[in-house]
Amino acid sequence: MPDIDKLEAGAETPLTFPVCEFIREEIEARGWSIETFCQQTSMGCQLAEEILSGHRRLTKLTAYCLEKGMGVSAETWLRIQESHEKGGA
Repeated sequence: MPDIDKLEAGAETPLTFPVCEFIREEIEARGWSIETFCQQTSMGCQLAEEILSGHRRLTKLTAYCLEKGMGVSAETWLRIQESHEKGGA
């Protein structure tokens, strides 16, 4: 899986991994539980579970919540999602 820092820098490689996998990897790397993730991002647990399972797309608002809670820009999260949908699916 590509490095999130390289993706933040604007790497243009088409992604084969859905954004939910990147988010789950970040949660694991931080040693967070789902509850901690929900607290850090101010997301309800049901919404978080739907995003993490790939059943719900990110919106600008949910990407902003990820930015505030995880320190990775909303633009990066949306770019990952868009790249996967365009070229990696």
